[in-house]
Amino acid sequence: MKAFIIALAAAAVAFAQVPAKARIDVYGKDTKVEYKDIKALGDGSAAIHGWDKVNGKYNLYSDLTLKTGEWVQTGISFIPLADGIVNLQLKGPYHKPEGEKSNLPVYVIYDDVTVEGATGMGNPGFETLAENGKLTAWWMPDPANDGMDMTLITDAALVKTGSRSVRVWHNKGVSQNITVKANVPVTIKVWIYFQAQ
Repeated sequence: MKAFIIALAAAAVAFAQVPAKARIDVYGKDTKVEYKDIKALGDGSAAIHGWDKVNGKYNLYSDLTLKTGEWVQTGISFIPLADGIVNLQLKGPYHKPEGEKSNLPVYVIYDDVTVEGATGMGNPGFETLAENGKLTAWWMPDPANDGMDMTLITDAALVKTGSRSVRVWHNKGVSQNITVKANVPVTIKVWIYFQAQ
């Protein structure tokens, strides 16, 4: 009985440590786009990838704080220092508890992406599907059928507007390319929902 109580307490601590966060990342290494004036909109932070010593200056990430059980509109802004195509990525937070060999899924739900100051954004509400059942405009990972795939959501309780949203985690996000211009400010906003996990 004592071992059961200890295991239950450990599980409760692990559950309590799941971060109510999301990430909007922008990768510009293929076209060598650097950035300035990087900011998170709302609670959280945004910065250059400091851990990537080779290409970090071309890639930015965010750590956006959410509220469990509520839709929150948040995002990032930045000024690109060159013209180019950058890759916009929507994913969950990186979560690797002590003792784990790899990061664990923390799911977040995205809907209604808006991009100002850049061009090429398609299917911002995740409404349009191709004949193969995948989202148009967005890159999606192929299903691994491992229980950790990204998911298209049609449950009205988990959709901000329209009929569809997308549930992702850090390793199984969605992305698409947008085109930026040197010194033209870019603002990316999105509605994000965090379920208790």
